[in-house]
Amino acid sequence: MTDTHPVGPARGELLPARMQTLLLEADRLEEFLGELVTLAASALPVPAHCSITLGVEGGRAPYTAAASDKAVRWASP
Repeated sequence: MTDTHPVGPARGELLPARMQTLLLEADRLEEFLGELVTLAASALPVPAHCSITLGVEGGRAPYTAAASDKAVRWASP
C-alpha cells in the first residue's frame, strides 16, 4: 500500500481501518504480514523497525515471516 500516512492524532485513529484494508486486499498471508510490519514501523513518530517471527511445531526453527527492513530480518538456520 503506497498512500500517504497522516500525521498527528489522526494517525492512530486510522490504523485499525488501514489494517483491515491490508487484510482484505492481500492475496497471501506473506503479503499481508509484509504490509503489516511496514505499517507498524511507520506508524510511530520515531524511527522504528518491526518484524514477525513465527515458530512451527515439530522442531523447525523459528523464522522471520516478515520484516520492515534488513535491520530486523533474521534468516533461519
